[in-house]
Amino acid sequence: MRLTRIPLAVRALVVLALLGAIAWQGVEASADRRDDDRLQEAVAMARAQVLDITTLDSDSVGAKLKAMAARTSGDFQDQVTSIAATFIEIVREKKVVATGRIDGVGVASSSDRDVSVLVASTAVVTESGKATSTTRSYRIKVSLVRAKDSWKINGMEFVQ
Repeated sequence: MRLTRIPLAVRALVVLALLGAIAWQGVEASADRRDDDRLQEAVAMARAQVLDITTLDSDSVGAKLKAMAARTSGDFQDQVTSIAATFIEIVREKKVVATGRIDGVGVASSSDRDVSVLVASTAVVTESGKATSTTRSYRIKVSLVRAKDSWKINGMEFVQ
């Protein structure tokens, strides 16, 4: 069959349909990239929070808690703020030095507004008056909520 036998209107319709399909795929790919970027922002925030809580020393504990509180929102922010002074006092009194690392991160669930991230972490902890350090492993679920243009942590819990 020769192309010239197909009416011009039909050929134009096929071309328009193909262009529409290509444009739709482009829009979908762009949305997927945007979603991936937002998810990666949430994962980075969860990693930073867990790293800050597992990497402490008596000199920097105040700054760490301030940074951690800045990443939080709502009732969880109130909880972090309410325990901050006691936490700082204990770390300074016991001269705790903890060096943490992130062993793994995974997204447990996500939506446009909420993300739940599981973070595996290990910390080597030493205290004044103790001859040896201890290694502690943590699995922490970090819950985040989208607040305007950024993620905020609205909960953390230790999981097994």
